[in-house]
Amino acid sequence: MAGRCDRSVITREIPLIRNIVDARKIFKWPKLNLREALSYGLLPSLIYMARLQELKKAHNQYLPFENRDRAIDECLKDGLVTDGSVRRLLANFVTGYIGGVMETLHPFMNTAENGKLRWIPYHMMEVLRKFALTAPSSDKNLREAMTKIINLIHEFFTAKESAGKAWENLFLLLVMIRVVSREFDKVILPLDLCADYSISFNEFIRSDKKPLETIDNVDEFVGCFTEPDRYLHVAIYQPNASFPLFDLIIAVHDKNVQGQLKDRKEIPKQKRTSRVMTKFDACVLVRGPPPQGKKMRWIVPSTSQIANFFGESGKHWTPEELNKLMGGQAFEE
Repeated sequence: MAGRCDRSVITREIPLIRNIVDARKIFKWPKLNLREALSYGLLPSLIYMARLQELKKAHNQYLPFENRDRAIDECLKDGLVTDGSVRRLLANFVTGYIGGVMETLHPFMNTAENGKLRWIPYHMMEVLRKFALTAPSSDKNLREAMTKIINLIHEFFTAKESAGKAWENLFLLLVMIRVVSREFDKVILPLDLCADYSISFNEFIRSDKKPLETIDNVDEFVGCFTEPDRYLHVAIYQPNASFPLFDLIIAVHDKNVQGQLKDRKEIPKQKRTSRVMTKFDACVLVRGPPPQGKKMRWIVPSTSQIANFFGESGKHWTPEELNKLMGGQAFEE
């Protein structure tokens, strides 16, 4: 008869690369960029295998994928992929909660010393892609949101080095993950939604008005909003690059509140002041100095609050951490 064992298990986090310049030297990979390293979870073993594959493209497949693909197939075969489990998986990006991830997928994530799981994007992008394509779902809205999240992850990791647009897409990715998984943030995304809601991206703009990409002022932009075809509804908008002040606008449409419009936005650039600031409940500045003006009321999160917003899996993706990894400025201002 087996005796009781009270021995505890000590979890040690796998060492990560801490500087992209040193990593290029260690792996003899001068063209290794920061986003490639991040896509491999900053894990030396995966970066090494990626380097071997880069050197011998026409020969062997060095990066591991067969066990991951079998695990994905097992999740699908066993009926583990549901709307609820997908939302819990996305929530894990923020919380790191181990119970939110199918156990079959644990080997393809990094376990931190605090016992939380962190995503390895190289693996998790494929997990999300196959779940979105093949998993049965009655929620078309969730499937569309997953597709947008997958595209944003891909765009971030393939962006030009130091591209300012990469930062905007990265922040949008975090917003999408938090909105879909209902993991709101008290400072940067302080939505208070208890009831079920649908989500859209760059939709519900009047077709008889200008296309979204040509609108260049807030008054005109808000004037083009149309009521969604479903309630409660969270509409996320990313204006064009020349749009003043705001890089991201979030509108909450509630049919029980006449004319109510709740917005949150992220503004990395300093641009002209605007009297239309009063249209919004709150304005959040995540990067750069706040625009000056008596009517400006900016919420300026601290470094720790930004890190909290990025969550467990995004802890190395914040501007501060990326600058440390780069040994300089990771994003254009």
